[in-house]
Amino acid sequence: EQEFFDDDSVMDFGQDEQLSNRLRRIAEGYSSEIDIFKEMLQNADDASAEVCHFILDLKKRQSTSDIVNAGWERLQDPALLVFNDAYFTQEDLNGLQKLGQGSKGSDVTKIGQYGVGFNCVYKLTDTPSFVTQVDGKGSGVLCVSDPLRKVMGNSRKAGICLKLQSDYIHYRWKDTIDYFLTRDFRVLDGKTMFRLPLRTQPGICSSIPKTDEMKVLLEKFCTELPELVLYLQHITSIKVSVIDETGILSEIGRIEKEVSGRRLSNGSNMSNRELLQYASGNNPPLYLKYNAVLRSLDGSSRQWKVTEQFGSTKKKPTFMNKSENSRFSKLKIHAAVAFRTDIALRKPLVYCYLPIPHASDEMSLVDIDLPVAVNAQFCLDENRRFIQFGSGEEDLPEFRWNKFIAGDVVSECYTELIADEASTSAKNKSHVDSYLEYLPSSGNSNVPQSSLAFLISKGLFKNLKERKTAFVPISDKDKIVLKMASPENAVNYPPDCSMGLILQLAVNVNLDVTRLEPQFYKFWTICGAELPRLNAQHLLDKLSTGVKTPTPISQSPFCEKRALIQFLEFSKDKISNHPNPTELPIFLTQDYILRRANRKSEPICSDMYSLSKIIRQRQDIFLADGIERLVPKTCLIEPPLEIVRDNMLIMQADEHLSFEDKISQTLPFLKYFISAGRRLVAKLNEKCIPTTNGDFRRPVDVSVGRKCINLDGSLFVAHERIRQDKQVSEYLVQSGAQKCFTPQIYAETLARLKGTVVSAAQIEQIVSILKLLKTKNFHYCNLCIPNTLNVMYKPSDLCSGDMRDVPDIVQLNLCHQSIPNNITAFLGIKTVKQAEQEFFDDDSVMDFGQDEQLSNRLRRIAEGYSSEIDIFKEMLQNADDASAEVCHFILDLKKRQSTSDIVNAGWERLQDPALLVFNDAYFTQEDLNGLQKLGQGSKGSDVTKIGQYGVGFNCVYKLTDTPSFVTQVDGKGSGVLCVSDPLRKVMGNSRKAGICLKLQSDYIHYRWKDTIDYFLTRDFRVLDGKTMFRLPLRTQPGICSSIPKTDEMKVLLEKFCTELPELVLYLQHITSIKVSVIDETGILSEIGRIEKEVSGRRLSNGSNMSNRELLQYASGNNPPLYLKYNAVLRSLDGSSRQWKVTEQFGSTKKKPTFMNKSENSRFSKLKIHAAVAFRTDIALRKPLVYCYLPIPHASDEMSLVDIDLPVAVNAQFCLDENRRFIQFGSGEEDLPEFRWNKFIAGDVVSECYTELIADEASTSAKNKSHVDSYLEYLPSSGNSNVPQSSLAFLISKGLFKNLKERKTAFVPISDKDKIVLKMASPENAVNYPPDCSMGLILQLAVNVNLDVTRLEPQFYKFWTICGAELPRLNAQHLLDKLSTGVKTPTPISQSPFCEKRALIQFLEFSKDKISNHPNPTELPIFLTQDYILRRANRKSEPICSDMYSLSKIIRQRQDIFLADGIERLVPKTCLIEPPLEIVRDNMLIMQADEHLSFEDKISQTLPFLKYFISAGRRLVAKLNEKCIPTTNGDFRRPVDVSVGRKCINLDGSLFVAHERIRQDKQVSEYLVQSGAQKCFTPQIYAETLARLKGTVVSAAQIEQIVSILKLLKTKNFHYCNLCIPNTLNVMYKPSDLCSGDMRDVPDIVQLNLCHQSIPNNITAFLGIKTVKQAEQEFFDDTTYMDFGQEEQLSNRLRRIADGYSSEIDIFKEMLQNADDALAKNCHFIFDQEVRKTTDIVDAGWEHLQDPALLVFNDAFFTQEDLHGLQKLGQGSKDNDVTKIGQYGVG
Repeated sequence: EQEFFDDDSVMDFGQDEQLSNRLRRIAEGYSSEIDIFKEMLQNADDASAEVCHFILDLKKRQSTSDIVNAGWERLQDPALLVFNDAYFTQEDLNGLQKLGQGSKGSDVTKIGQYGVGFNCVYKLTDTPSFVTQVDGKGSGVLCVSDPLRKVMGNSRKAGICLKLQSDYIHYRWKDTIDYFLTRDFRVLDGKTMFRLPLRTQPGICSSIPKTDEMKVLLEKFCTELPELVLYLQHITSIKVSVIDETGILSEIGRIEKEVSGRRLSNGSNMSNRELLQYASGNNPPLYLKYNAVLRSLDGSSRQWKVTEQFGSTKKKPTFMNKSENSRFSKLKIHAAVAFRTDIALRKPLVYCYLPIPHASDEMSLVDIDLPVAVNAQFCLDENRRFIQFGSGEEDLPEFRWNKFIAGDVVSECYTELIADEASTSAKNKSHVDSYLEYLPSSGNSNVPQSSLAFLISKGLFKNLKERKTAFVPISDKDKIVLKMASPENAVNYPPDCSMGLILQLAVNVNLDVTRLEPQFYKFWTICGAELPRLNAQHLLDKLSTGVKTPTPISQSPFCEKRALIQFLEFSKDKISNHPNPTELPIFLTQDYILRRANRKSEPICSDMYSLSKIIRQRQDIFLADGIERLVPKTCLIEPPLEIVRDNMLIMQADEHLSFEDKISQTLPFLKYFISAGRRLVAKLNEKCIPTTNGDFRRPVDVSVGRKCINLDGSLFVAHERIRQDKQVSEYLVQSGAQKCFTPQIYAETLARLKGTVVSAAQIEQIVSILKLLKTKNFHYCNLCIPNTLNVMYKPSDLCSGDMRDVPDIVQLNLCHQSIPNNITAFLGIKTVKQAEQEFFDDDSVMDFGQDEQLSNRLRRIAEGYSSEIDIFKEMLQNADDASAEVCHFILDLKKRQSTSDIVNAGWERLQDPALLVFNDAYFTQEDLNGLQKLGQGSKGSDVTKIGQYGVGFNCVYKLTDTPSFVTQVDGKGSGVLCVSDPLRKVMGNSRKAGICLKLQSDYIHYRWKDTIDYFLTRDFRVLDGKTMFRLPLRTQPGICSSIPKTDEMKVLLEKFCTELPELVLYLQHITSIKVSVIDETGILSEIGRIEKEVSGRRLSNGSNMSNRELLQYASGNNPPLYLKYNAVLRSLDGSSRQWKVTEQFGSTKKKPTFMNKSENSRFSKLKIHAAVAFRTDIALRKPLVYCYLPIPHASDEMSLVDIDLPVAVNAQFCLDENRRFIQFGSGEEDLPEFRWNKFIAGDVVSECYTELIADEASTSAKNKSHVDSYLEYLPSSGNSNVPQSSLAFLISKGLFKNLKERKTAFVPISDKDKIVLKMASPENAVNYPPDCSMGLILQLAVNVNLDVTRLEPQFYKFWTICGAELPRLNAQHLLDKLSTGVKTPTPISQSPFCEKRALIQFLEFSKDKISNHPNPTELPIFLTQDYILRRANRKSEPICSDMYSLSKIIRQRQDIFLADGIERLVPKTCLIEPPLEIVRDNMLIMQADEHLSFEDKISQTLPFLKYFISAGRRLVAKLNEKCIPTTNGDFRRPVDVSVGRKCINLDGSLFVAHERIRQDKQVSEYLVQSGAQKCFTPQIYAETLARLKGTVVSAAQIEQIVSILKLLKTKNFHYCNLCIPNTLNVMYKPSDLCSGDMRDVPDIVQLNLCHQSIPNNITAFLGIKTVKQAEQEFFDDTTYMDFGQEEQLSNRLRRIADGYSSEIDIFKEMLQNADDALAKNCHFIFDQEVRKTTDIVDAGWEHLQDPALLVFNDAFFTQEDLHGLQKLGQGSKDNDVTKIGQYGVG
C-alpha cells in the first residue's frame, strides 16, 4: 500500500471552483440591488419570522479600537442591516455554508429551493455578517463570511463564527458587537440581525454602492412594500429605516399585515405548514379564505380579500423522465387569488410568494387586464425574474408545469373567489355585483391566446359556466336574485364605482341597484340596454319618509357611521336645497343614535374654534362640517373643554405657524383651562408644553424650574415665557410637570439612553449632569455615559486609559475623552490594563465560511442544458478551441469482457457503454488546470477561443458521473489518464474528487490493461498528440437523475448527424466531424460525417495572417480586414453544400464604452468579429445564426419569423451561460450585454454583409453571369409591421445604409444590347419595375431580351423601410427593342406581347415615349379584331377616325382599331367615323385634359354637343356626366346648370352655363332637354342659401349672395331657413345675427353682426334685430355670473407655480382634485389640433384654442368648489375629512 501511494504515476485530479468567482456569477445574475431585499424577505419568511426590518446605517466610524483586528474595521462601514425575529437552526447555519445546496430543498413548506438566494448580498458587500441564536438557545453567535479574506487577513478560512458567551466579549469587541446588539434590536432574544457593510472598492463584484443611491433604492423599496407582504406565509410586518451619520434612526417605510376571518373549506384548523404539506400531493382542493389589511407608515391601508387553494381536482402532469417526475412531485399545487376591497387594483400583480419582476411577457398583462393579485407555485428562473413560459421553452418540463398551474389550478382558485363573492353578496343583500370588477377583461382585439393570463381567464369562465354561477346580478324589486339573464334586464347603474356604502344604502331602503364597471357598461349599452344612474333625490325621499328617529344607526338603513358620512357628501346639494333640512334623519349623537336636528333634546355644538376634518361627539352633542347652515344659531352651545384641548393640539401641529406664534396662542388656551376650574388636569397628557428645545412635550416630561440642566431629546425645560407666568407654571405642576429635576431623574434619564448615539452638545450636558451627581454623591447602578464613538454604555462596559501599548487583537471600549478622570474613578470604570487581562481569558471563536457541494453545482450546470445534443456541441467547441482539425463521436456499446486488470472495483464503471469523443489535439498544462477550476477555466483571457465561462465541459454530467480522458500534456511525454469522480464512486472512500495516472511505462499498460484498452485502441492512437474522452453512460441516478438508454443515444446521434452541415461552417479549425457506433461485438460503423474544404482564401490587405492572428487583431479597435473564401461541406452520402463566406475582423466603428470600469475591461476582451455566408448551390432554406456554433433560440431576438435573412450570420454575440439565447430580450435593455449585441449586429455584421453583397455584385459583372443573382441574398420581410428593435432589422438597416454610402448599385444596369453592372448612384439603375403588379411588362422585357430585375413584394416593401432607394424601369429601352425586333403582321400570341393584356399595359406604360416617337405608325402596337398585331401604315387595317382627340382608350369594333393620336399617324382618307359612344367618352376625356386651357375645352365641347344634335340626340338619356362648362370655369352636370341669361351664379352651389353656351340657342334647348334649368326660381335660391349654414364664404360669394337677397326682396319671397354671412364671412340664420353700430356697446357684450355689405333694407326685410335689441337681451340673460381669483394675482400665482419642481406635478394635482370630487375616471389629453377661430367671444379668446392639455373627469363642481377655486389659498376642502387637498392652491 505504501509503495502504491509513493508511485509518482499518480497525481491529484478533480474539479473545484474558486469561491469568489462563483459568488460573483450568482450576484451578477440579479439585475437590481432591490432583489437583495426580496431575497432577505424570502429567507426570513422561510424561517417563520413575523417581522423584518431593513436599516441603512450611515453612522460614521467613531472608534476602531474595540474590534477583533484591523480588518474588522470594514464591518463598521456604512451598511445595510436586516433584522428579523426568527433564529437560525443548526441546519440553516450548515446550509448557508453549502453553496447551491441550502437546507430548504426537501421542505415543501418553504419558498427557496436553489440554495443561492442569500448570496445576492455580494452585489453590495464582500463581508456579510450576522448575529443570531442557533436553535433559539444559548448566548448567540456572530458569523462573518469573508470569501476574499479581507477581514480574516492571511487566514485560510473564508469566515469566522464568534460565540457570544459572556458579557465580557460584548465589552471586549464592543465596536463590533454594538453594530448588532443595540437596544432597538434585541437580536439575542431568539432573533437575527444581518449586517452588510457597503463595498468601498471593487471586490467580488466591481460595483460600488453609494449611500445616496442606497437611499433612493430604499425609497423605491418602500413603494413596493404593500405588494411584497401580501402572500408571504409568516411575515406580517416590514419596516425600512435610515440611521443618519449622527446615529439618529428615522423610519421611512412600514407595512403591517393584519389577517382576519380565516376559515378553511373543510372546517378544520390546519396551520399554513400543514396546508403546504397537503398541497405537495395529488389531493382534492382545500380553500383557505381570509381578509388582509395592509397598513402603511402614513396611516393609509389596503384591504384585501384572499382565497388560497391547496390541491386541485386536476392531477399533476407526468413527465417522460423519472427524475423530472420526482422533482416536480415535490412542487406544491398551491395558488391564491386576491382583490382589493377598498379600491380597484391599479395594476395586475403576479407572485410566486413574492412579486415576479418580469411576469408581464409570459402573462401578457399588457393585453389582458387581470384585476386581481395572482400567486402560485410557478417555476421561475434561478434568479426569480421570469416565469419559464417563454418562446423556445415549450419542450421544457417547467413550461408544462406552469401551463398546468395557471390554466388549471389558478383558474380554479379564481373561480372559487368569484363564486364566493357572488354568493356572499346575495346572502347579505349587499352590493350584489361588486365582484364584476374582479373579472378579467381586455381592450385588445387580438388577445394573445398562448399567454398564461389567457389560460387563467379561459379556465375561469369555463369553470363559472360549469358551476352555473351568474356573473350578471339582477335586482328584482324587494329581493335580490342572481339570474343568467340578458344585459338589458340590469338596471340602476351608479355614477361611479367608489360608492359602495351608498349602493348598500340604496339596497337597504329597497331601491334596486346594479353596479357595472365601465367596460361592462359600455358593452351593454352597445347591446341596446338603457342603464339609468343612481339618483340622490330618490335616496333622500326614501330616508325622509321611511326612517324613524331616534334609532340606533346600526338598525337604520345607514348601518354604520361611514355610510352616513358618504351619504352626506353624495347628497349635499339636495340637502342644501331642502325646504327644512333639520327634519332630515341625518344627525348622530355620541351614543350612535340617529336623530332629526329640530328636536330640542339634541343641542348642536358651536364650532367656535374652527375645528376642521373632525367629527366629535360628547353625550348628546353633535358637531359636523357646516352645521351652522342647517340649524338656528340659537340652538348652539359652547364646545366641551375636551374639544378646546383638542383644538389647541391641532393649532400646535399647524405647519404654517411659527413656534413663537404657537406659544402666544398656547398661553390663552392654558389660562382658559385654569378659568374653567382645571377640570382637564388629569387628561392633559399630550405633547402640548413648549420647551427651550423649540418643540412641545408632555407636562410630565417638562420642568418649570429656572436652574434645571436641559438634556436634548431626554430632559426638557419649559419655555421661558411659560416659566415666567407663575399661574401657568403652578397649573402645569398640578398637571404633572416637575418643579425641578432631582438627581434621581437625571440618573434614570442617563440610564434610558443606553446604546444611543449622542451629539457633542448632549455630551457637554451629560458631563454637567455627572459633575452634579458627583457633587451630590449620588450613585445609580444603571446610568450610562458616552464612549469615544458617542454611544452610551454602562460604566461596567467601558474602560479608561491609554491604548497605545495594547495588541491590535484586543479591542476595548473607551469612555469619552471629555469625561474627567475623577468622574471615571467616581463611577468605578476599569482601566485599559484591567480590560486587556479579561480579554485573553476568553475562548469564544468558531470556524465559519461558505462552500458549495461539487456534485450539486455540477447538477445545476448540467440541467441548464435543455438537450443531450448540447453535449456534442460543447465538445466540438472545446476541440476547436484546442486547434483540433478532426473530431470523432463514437457510441461504444461493447460489453465488459474482463475486470481483473483494473485499478480497483470502482473502475468497472469506466468499462460501461460510453460515448467516446476523439480529437487530434492535446491538452496544454493550462487546459488541464483550467478544467479543474470550475467556472473559471483557462480561456477567459485568450481572445482566439470561443469558450468564456469555464463551465462548458461540465455538460457531460448530463450523461455520466465519471468522465475520463487520455491525452498528452503539451504534446509531450507518455500521456495521462484522468478520471473526474465528484461522487467518489470510482475513488471509493478517497477524499479526492478524481485521479490522474501518468502512462509512463509498458508495465502500467500491462497492470491496468482492462482500463487502458478502452482508450488506446488501434483505431485511435491518442498518444500521438491527440485526445480521447470516455463518458460512461449513467446506469443509476447520480449527479443528475436521468439515465440515458442506448436506444435513446442512437436516436440522439442520428439527430446530431442531421445537424452536422450547420455545425462545421464557422468553426475556426475543425474541418472534419465523424459519428460512429461500436456495437456489442466490437464492430465500428460510421453513421455520419462532414468534411469542410476551403478554397480561394484571400485577405483584403493581401497578407497571409493565420486565423489566430486575425482573432487577436479583432480584439482591438482596428479598421476592418475581410477574409473571403469558398467552403464545400461534403457529407457521408456524397452530397455537398457549397458556401461563399466573408469574414470581418475589426470595424470602422469603435467598441461601445460602459460606465463601469469592470465592464469596460470585460468587453474590451471581446472580438469585433463577424461573418456572413450564402449557399451558392441552392437557396438557404432557413436563416442560421451562429456564435461560432448555431444558437438554438436566436429567432426571438433576431425576429427571424418576421424578417428573412437568406444568409448564415456568425458574430461574437453575448449569450447566456448555456449558449441558448442572445442577450437581447425584453427587460434586458439596461444590461451591457444588450448594448454589445446591438453594436455587433447593427454595425459589425451589417458591414460584413455589405462587403459580401458588393463583392458578389462585382463578381457577377465581371463574369457576365446572371447579374441579379445576388438579390436573393438580401433580407426581406412579408410582415407589414416589421419589429424595428430586433437584431435582424438592425442588420438589414445597416446593410442598406452602407450600400447607399458606397454608391454600390445593387440593381443591374442595362445599356442597349449589353448588360453591365456599374458602380453608380441609384438613379442610373434602370431595370427595376415601378410596382409589383406589372408582371406583364416584366415578361415583355424578358421576351425582347432585355435584362430585368423583378423584386417580390417582401423585398420592395422591406427595403423601402430600411432606407433603400429603388429606381424604376425605362420604357424607351422596351420601345427600341420592339421597333427593331418585331415583325408584322403576326398573331399577338406569337409576338413578345403574348396576349392583349400585355399590349394594353405596355401602351399605358410607354404613352409618353410613343407620342414623342418620330414615326409612331411604324410601331408594331396595333391590333385587329382577329388578334393580329400590325403597324398602322398598312392599308389592310381600317383605322377609326380620332376626330375628337380620343385619349387613354383602346377600342375595337369589327376590324376597326382606335388609338391615341391616330390622326397624326395615318392619312385621314383611311379613317372611318367613330361610334357615338366613343365620341361622348372622348368629350369627357378631353375636358379632363390638364394640358388644355378652359377656353380651348369650350371650343372643343361645342362641336361635340352639335355632333350629338346632328346625330339625332341619341345620347340625351346618357348625357349625365359633368360636361357643361359654367361661368365658374369648371364643368357641371346638365341638371345642376341654368342656361338662363339673367341667372345669378353662386360659386360652389348654383352654376350658370358659360356665355358661349347660352348664346347658342340650339345648344341651350338641347341642354334643357338633357335636364338643365331654363332659369333658377326664388325657391332654389333660398334653399341653396339654407344649405350653406355654418360654412365660410368668399368675398365673391358674398357679392352673389347680396344679389340673390335683393332678388328675393323684389319677389317678396320669404324662407325661414335661409342663411346670410356675418362679419367673419360665416353663414348664420338671420335670427342669430344683429345689425348696427357696435361702438357704444360694452366689450363684455359679444354680438354676432351680419356682414357690412348687406343693406339695411335687406336686414329689415329678413327681420334681423338691431344691436341695441341684442344688447338688451344679453343683460337680461341669467347664464352670466362674475368669476375670478382674488389676491395680487399674477405675482401670487407665479410663486405657487414656481414651487412645483416638475411639470409632472400638474398631473398629480389634477388627479388629486378629481379624486376629491369622487371622480372614477380621469383622462389626460394633449390636444395639438389647429382650430378655426370663428365663433369665439372676442379676439383675445383665440388663445384658448392654442394647443393645450385637456383634463377630463366624470365628476361635477359643487357650488362650494366653484367658490373655493376663487378663494386662493383657502379652498373648499379644509372642512371635509374625506378629501386629500388642504391648502387651496393645488
